[in-house]
This record gives sequence, C-alpha cells and structure tokens, in this order.
Amino acid sequence: TAIRYVEFPLDGIDLAIRMAGPERRRPDWIHLVTEALVPVCAPGLLPADAEGWPAALHRLPLIHVTRATEDWDVWLGRQALEAPRVEGALFVDTIHLAIDAAVRGLGLALGRRPLVDDDIAAGRLVVAGPETAGTTAYWLVGAGAAFERPEVAQFRKWLLAEIAATPAAVSFDGG
Repeated sequence: TAIRYVEFPLDGIDLAIRMAGPERRRPDWIHLVTEALVPVCAPGLLPADAEGWPAALHRLPLIHVTRATEDWDVWLGRQALEAPRVEGALFVDTIHLAIDAAVRGLGLALGRRPLVDDDIAAGRLVVAGPETAGTTAYWLVGAGAAFERPEVAQFRKWLLAEIAATPAAVSFDGG
C-alpha cells in the first residue's frame, strides 16, 4: 500500500488498485467496487433495543478520519442530521485506525463497506445506523499496454470474479 499514486512505468509496477472518486476516473480504469458509508461500533456500545439508533449518535464519541474525503460531515449531510455534540471525539489519519478504534470500543466510526464487512460478519463490529452510498471507488489501473498481456488479463479476470462473488460488492454505474 502507499499513500502516493504509483507512477507507471517508473515504479516498475504493472497494475495497482487505486482509491478515487468518479471525478478522477480515467477511461482506461476498471471499476472494482464503490464504498457504502455506514456507522459502526463495538457490539457492547450499542443497546440491542430499537433505541440504539439514533441515540448512539448522541452519546458515543465520533471517530474521524482526517485524510478521508468522505467522513462524518458528508454522511451527516446525506442523512440531513446536524453534527452531535459529544465529548471525546477521536481523530486518526487512516480508515484502518478508525475501524480498529471502533472495534476496541472507543466510539462510533464511519465504516466503509465492503472494507468493514468481515468485522461485521465476525461480530467485532455492529452496524449502528443507516447506510449511505459513497462516491469513493476502487479501480484497477495499469501501465500502458499492461492489460494486453495474458498474465495481466488472467489476474484481472480472477480479481473481478472474486469481487463479483462478494455479496456486499456495491455496483457503480460508471462500469
């Protein structure tokens, strides 16, 4: 993984999976999956009754990802909700740290499906609020004629089959 974009062909890499919004998409990028945003927290933080949501939003600290383009302000806006005033908000710089903090019971994180689906399925996290479609997507990108090579075509076919077999894969009309 890397924060900076791979520089084809300078870095000597044929393919990369790039996270970007549709406005940055290039015609030769292959769409893999689009994120869906969903509040998540440790199971013990959310009461089992129907009062769990939206009360959780007003009693649990929010875990913010400072480097994410879509964070709580975007999700709250799409839900037509105002930012809650709960003390103890946590600010981290990666999505993975936010999810780890949520698993450890430090507050309410904005999960990105399908990235959090394994944690939800394993019971490390629970969905704590309504899901909202995101705009950030993952794309398979390549260096020049890389997609024309048989081994790259085989990898692409395998990767797309694996994603298609994932129930939570979110489609994107950009294809």
